[in-house]
Amino acid sequence: MVFPPASRTLTVSLIASLSLLATACTDITVDGVMEEDPGIHLPGSTGEPDDPDTADDPDDPGADSGSDDGTVDSTSGDDPTGDDPGDDDGDSSGEPAGDDGPPPCEVESLQLQVEQPQVVLLLDKSFSMVDNSWDHDADPVTPAVTRWNSLHSVVDTLTHDIEDGIEWGMMLFPSDTLTDNGSGTACFVDAEVNSPVGPMNADAIVGALPAADTFDLFGGTPASAGLSVVLDHLEAVADGRPQAVVLVTDGAANCLDGTTGNEVFIQYDSGLEPMVAMAAADGVPTYVIGVDILDQVGSFPADNPYERLNEIALAGGVPQGGDEAFYNTSDEETLLVALEGIADELSCTINLGQDAEFEGQLTVRVGEDEVARVDECGPDGIGWRYIEEAAPFTSIELCSMTCEQAHIASALDIDYACIPPA
Repeated sequence: MVFPPASRTLTVSLIASLSLLATACTDITVDGVMEEDPGIHLPGSTGEPDDPDTADDPDDPGADSGSDDGTVDSTSGDDPTGDDPGDDDGDSSGEPAGDDGPPPCEVESLQLQVEQPQVVLLLDKSFSMVDNSWDHDADPVTPAVTRWNSLHSVVDTLTHDIEDGIEWGMMLFPSDTLTDNGSGTACFVDAEVNSPVGPMNADAIVGALPAADTFDLFGGTPASAGLSVVLDHLEAVADGRPQAVVLVTDGAANCLDGTTGNEVFIQYDSGLEPMVAMAAADGVPTYVIGVDILDQVGSFPADNPYERLNEIALAGGVPQGGDEAFYNTSDEETLLVALEGIADELSCTINLGQDAEFEGQLTVRVGEDEVARVDECGPDGIGWRYIEEAAPFTSIELCSMTCEQAHIASALDIDYACIPPA
């Protein structure tokens, strides 16, 4: 399934910090213009002026407790100097005292610069990707194709459709230079990524893939070795933008470090999960997509790939909701939908940096147009929503059309209203 251009997405990162004023108010500004609010006001004096001659008379109910030096306390009526701060132009009726209250707080505004995340596709090209075929189009009449054939097609579509919203890179594991399934070479990976992260490089990525109709793919599933190269590359190109890894595989990892002979294929690589968890802790999450994964124990490795991929997805820090943490796909369309959904999440989710403390606090604008907040993005693709279900809100998602418009405008403006009183 190919999405229309309006589904192209982007990401933004904060280029300024902001602070929230914890002052009670309901003022909202549009384009930086404050609507005046009289605020909260203190009443003036309500007592009658005291007779100075009886100020110290304990029997006088109107007497104050002031001293003989002419000063009065804050509750007295007259000020001998005529400058009683409690007086409001002589009005002692108890009505609000003009502008004596606290000044209204100001809305904090922030402009966000459009930036593309750096994302590497970590693709399984082991022997099983051509040794197994599937019903790629859910049509029993058409012939089945290899898993690799479908992955090639989907990567071609994905990278070209979202070429201007994400800076893609690509890494194959094991190396595409292998010529057989010998245990001595089955775990070999290239020292550099096959296609470095960069802008508008879909052609370079597809050009680095083995042909869609090839059957000359060999080797095991050295996911750890491939991930290590990817993380080194992302560290080398890091410039403050969000980064992520998308792992696509048709089985659990083998090629456990230290194994030899047939054990290379049989032993599960238990080192992959902690590596993924450490990367997530360092700010590089890993999304996990399974290609036709069955919930049963396999042979290479001798483990349950469904359970292992669930563990890897949880360790990666970005599992999908529900009982299934990884994205399990059953044909070419579901594979593309999974990758497109991950791309949307990567490129249209904005980490606010400063939490929103209540639902109505944010005003989002693209150019001069205010964008409505929605509960869910609809078919028109217009609006934005909070990612979290309740405050504090740490991130928002732009719907597809709004995301596209923000990319064209190269900026997104967010206003933070004042925090209301407790």
